[in-house]
Amino acid sequence: MPFVHSPFCCVCRNLTELDVQECTVDDRGSEWLSAFPETFTSLTSLNLTNFSSDVNFGDLERLVAKCERLEKLKLNRGITLDQLRRLLLLRGPGLKELGIGSFVQDVDGKGMYQIASLFESCKSVRALSGLWEVVPHFLPLMFPLCSNLRNLNLSDSTIASLDFVQLISQCHLLECLWVRFALLLSICQNNMVVAL
Repeated sequence: MPFVHSPFCCVCRNLTELDVQECTVDDRGSEWLSAFPETFTSLTSLNLTNFSSDVNFGDLERLVAKCERLEKLKLNRGITLDQLRRLLLLRGPGLKELGIGSFVQDVDGKGMYQIASLFESCKSVRALSGLWEVVPHFLPLMFPLCSNLRNLNLSDSTIASLDFVQLISQCHLLECLWVRFALLLSICQNNMVVAL
């Protein structure tokens, strides 16, 4: 469905939550993000998980920068690791819920160190979701983030069972877990042990 920006971006000036999770959005051009007025700063929750097209990152970055009370940020799979790094620089320490898209892009050594450091600064994050695609050698970057997690949603993730066990072993405070049945079946069939 095309996303119509004028009615809500300009009229809903006190909007605190924008969640498009339950619908597939085909946003040709991502122009709607630029339609938010410069004075718009009230957003505390932004969920772009199901955007099938790329989001205009410059507009997204400006919106995130303006909304100082943002606590929930869920991104689509088109957001790169470098773009995630830039958003975490803006709002990382204040986030309570983070949705990460794909975790597969190439990042140099300095970039990997900075992402790991930013994850470590996200001490308020209690819920993590996303990770549609994961390159195993990037998983340790997330370990500092896992220590405070209460909720982990990997229901859309293609994470391998061995990588899952490695990740979940870092989540000592976990209370709620969403995964695909096939992942659990693979863990059981291979007699893998998860120590929490």
